Amino acid sequence: MIVGILSSVKERRNRRAGSPSEIARTVQKFVAFKSKRISSGVSGCDDAELPIPVIGQIHEPYPRGHRPRLPCLLRADRGGAAMTSCIETDMARRERPALLDQANLNRVVDAYEATTRQAIEAARALAVPAVKPIVFRTGSLDLSGITRVLDAGPKIPRGEGKLRVRGFLYAFQQAAECSTDAASIKSAMRDAKAPTDGRDEGKLPAINADHEGRVLYVGRSWNIASRLRGHLRADCSRQTYALRLAAWARRLDLQVELFVWTFPGITDGTLQVVEDGLWDDLRPLFGRRGAK
Repeated sequence: MIVGILSSVKERRNRRAGSPSEIARTVQKFVAFKSKRISSGVSGCDDAELPIPVIGQIHEPYPRGHRPRLPCLLRADRGGAAMTSCIETDMARRERPALLDQANLNRVVDAYEATTRQAIEAARALAVPAVKPIVFRTGSLDLSGITRVLDAGPKIPRGEGKLRVRGFLYAFQQAAECSTDAASIKSAMRDAKAPTDGRDEGKLPAINADHEGRVLYVGRSWNIASRLRGHLRADCSRQTYALRLAAWARRLDLQVELFVWTFPGITDGTLQVVEDGLWDDLRPLFGRRGAK
């Protein structure tokens, strides 16, 4: 009978008369039949929950694109005793519980609430460092001007950003005494996002139409020097969203204050909580709320 079932599988495969799932079901039917005759040395299987008899392994190649999902076919040990194995079928896959359905929705929300509550409690316990703003004019953001701004900011050793030893929170805002109206700034950003001369300024942040005030942008980073360079320069990576002030704000000659807060040992979730809270409070002209 073992030879017969193997021959049946081979014939079906060679004729390409059935799908891979049909082959798997054929083997499973044989397994169910033979398992009733096994009196000892057999246990259940995690996926199929069926005791499996010994029929050896199949090594012949399958037609391209038609390999059935039989991750571990049947095999024998040295003593010839029956061993169990798992045969994954379409039916078994359908019987798996859903990752998200109405029944477990509350459990999913409760898990998020617990994680967020921990981050909020950690954020309330933070010690906020006193910082002085780095002041610059966007009209002076040539290469040397950008270098001066970066030199005034925090320094981190090479490679530290990947280790996430320190988290940084930062904000760009106009100086109060030299404020340009928000509508003019948004208009300049809008023109940069849709240039008429064929220029490509790269990815620029979203414009928050209902936000007013002096704050341009709020963000966080683990590698602050690299992130600030992207916000200042016009030719930073075009795959990363950034202000790119040198590309569109030089003609406005805004007087900008840059604030950078350093938080040693902070977790990503806690840093995200503080950033989101600052974003909600300051309502910046550009950028999205939440994880980028």
